[in-house]
Amino acid sequence: PTRFEAEPGFAENPVTVWADDDDGDAVFSSHTVTVTVYDQFGDPLAGVDVCVDVVRGPNAGVGDCGSTDANGQFAFTYWPNGTLGTDAIRVWVDLDDDGVVDGGETDTLIKEWVLGLARVLACAPTPDYNVTRTPHTFTCTLTDGAGNGVAGQTLSVDIDPGPNSGVTPTCGITNALGQATCSYTDQDADPSSLELNDYRDTIRVTHPASGARDTVTKVWFDGVAEGVVEGELLVRVTLSPSVLPAGIRVLFVIRDADPASSTTPSASFGGCSSDDEVAAASTDANDQAVSPLIYVCDWVYAGEGDNTYGDTYDVEVYWDADGDEEFDPRVDVLLDTVTFTVIET
Repeated sequence: PTRFEAEPGFAENPVTVWADDDDGDAVFSSHTVTVTVYDQFGDPLAGVDVCVDVVRGPNAGVGDCGSTDANGQFAFTYWPNGTLGTDAIRVWVDLDDDGVVDGGETDTLIKEWVLGLARVLACAPTPDYNVTRTPHTFTCTLTDGAGNGVAGQTLSVDIDPGPNSGVTPTCGITNALGQATCSYTDQDADPSSLELNDYRDTIRVTHPASGARDTVTKVWFDGVAEGVVEGELLVRVTLSPSVLPAGIRVLFVIRDADPASSTTPSASFGGCSSDDEVAAASTDANDQAVSPLIYVCDWVYAGEGDNTYGDTYDVEVYWDADGDEEFDPRVDVLLDTVTFTVIET
């Protein structure tokens, strides 16, 4: 071989291009160096050893070696580590096939990693939970490749699939922090018509100017406890198939209805079960429902001889908002309360 060409001699790329759909991490743009080797007649030459290495800059240390293909070319592609700056890339072509770097066998290329129009979009909260026919609000943050907020930008939002498919949430313009607030109200006029798989809105948000995008999920539910069957030491709480998706944890608390303001649970569940699973027995006033099925719970009297037939109790159903499987009235959200009276059977 008599000569080679390495391209591009100088190039600029944005560090990041958008947020990945799956995990929200930044997707880095890549840079490719192509080396072409020619023989004395100007024809591409295969089988020539080539090495390409980043010798200076934020990505120093990356590189690869190989042989030219049938077209006389060897290509090396690398991705940045996310840091802005200038990479110096050394190209070595072993023209005399002696394995030694000689004069005239190297070239240096320059690669600039810049901000450009790179944008990353991240929206929260996801997933989020609301009672049907109420407003839902979420916040999206648009940043550049260095994590700085990008102001004055418009976002595009659509819902598909979900019970509110076709509804267009309203979003403000991004502020100095790159944040915009978006909102919409659930349009389902009949919550009881929700199917088990139809309570979840998939909300897709896009920054049209850059292609940055993210997805958030909204879960809608109706009131929870539909009824309690009266009975000695037995409480039956029915969770409608439309109210809560599997995986949302629910806490049950029994209280003496008189006084209704009592903060100390007057009873506890011991072994609350559903059709397909049994929750762990509890010694306090809480037990967990992990799917929207019918739960039958043995109720244990708290007093010793003080409870008589005819006493009235409240069953409070809470969403375990912090997911710690323990009842905390400061955090957990009361979804419904039903009242029953103990009768002799």
